[in-house]
Amino acid sequence: MKAESKLLPTEEVVKKFVNDGDLVCFGGFTHGIPFAVGHEMIRQKKKNLKVCKETPDLLVDQMIAAGCVKHTIFSWAGNPGVGLLHAFRRAIEKGIPQPITYEEYTHFIMAARYFAGASGIPFIPISAGVVGSDLVTHRKNLKTMECPYT
Repeated sequence: MKAESKLLPTEEVVKKFVNDGDLVCFGGFTHGIPFAVGHEMIRQKKKNLKVCKETPDLLVDQMIAAGCVKHTIFSWAGNPGVGLLHAFRRAIEKGIPQPITYEEYTHFIMAARYFAGASGIPFIPISAGVVGSDLVTHRKNLKTMECPYT
């Protein structure tokens, strides 16, 4: 018996699985940026999205310009090889097309956050990327703890 295909057109995937206000995480870098799904979110006028991407790039900038994004979570904001994120900057500085909020972390912390989520656990205890920085003073969701084993 042949298994039924679970493949769906991008339009249907976005309509079925992406709701206004959702947290959407993107992977990909340079040639691997998922433009098709991001552009479909723009076409469907998704609103108030929380976008998580280690390095928000041209796609996230376009989504901000289209008014889809309310909050971004990232580890470095820029557009390698192309230039600045103009819509991102306008939204932060002038609230155009709407104000956005953001959370900035290190690349390692972002990877640990993804790992924790994929593992179904609430956090990963780490020191790399935190010790020696002032992130804990600026990010209320980062906390220090004593090792429970030593």
